[in-house]
Amino acid sequence: DPPQSVLGLLEWFCRESASDPKALLEFDKSVSRDARSHLLVAAKRVGLNGAMQGYNVERYLSIFSGSGTGIKAALPSLTIQQRQEAEQIWSWTKTEGGDIASLSRLEIQEMVVSGNRSEEVAMLIARHETADMLCQAAAEGDVPRIHKLLENDKTLLHVTGKRTNQLPLHAACLGKGSQATSAAEMVKCLLEAGARVNETDYQGRSALALCKADTSTLGESMRAVIAVLESKSGR
Repeated sequence: DPPQSVLGLLEWFCRESASDPKALLEFDKSVSRDARSHLLVAAKRVGLNGAMQGYNVERYLSIFSGSGTGIKAALPSLTIQQRQEAEQIWSWTKTEGGDIASLSRLEIQEMVVSGNRSEEVAMLIARHETADMLCQAAAEGDVPRIHKLLENDKTLLHVTGKRTNQLPLHAACLGKGSQATSAAEMVKCLLEAGARVNETDYQGRSALALCKADTSTLGESMRAVIAVLESKSGR
């Protein structure tokens, strides 16, 4: 628990904010993450509310009246579209792992509302936008473009597209290919480049499971794709 002096400060602020609902009490970035969490719990015990603001090492805690309008100043107000975008980015951070996975939903919501995305989040979004281009090339059987996009970063094979929400391998399976490269040949190309045959999409489906989802529509092209996947131990 916070020291008695800090608890006294919170109790004092609770009394003062009763007459000034817009009042804010802030604990800056020098206060550790764990300490801020304990402060927020303590603040709620005395009838206050609070929210974390800022990003990563610049993160700080704002405390405000539990019934006042300070909450409107401290918490972001999102449109449905902004909320969906923030949720998508948050999901990507968890998949990406590393330091970026420590970003909270609230931090990402604040970035989306303000339009001020951190460098690491901007780079993450760019990766998923590039994955969209990779998915399109895979669906269209465009081998030269596939090689160009993977030239500097083969990990893009494991990144879902921002718009399509598909993995490149899954996009190739459902694509029509081209005159030069069939869908089955594109699937083989991606597997040879490093795509994981049993990697799952956002619905938990492997490429083979996706192909077999509706057996009534299985044509010659899809049967060829399934044969390639099964030859590579797809399941």
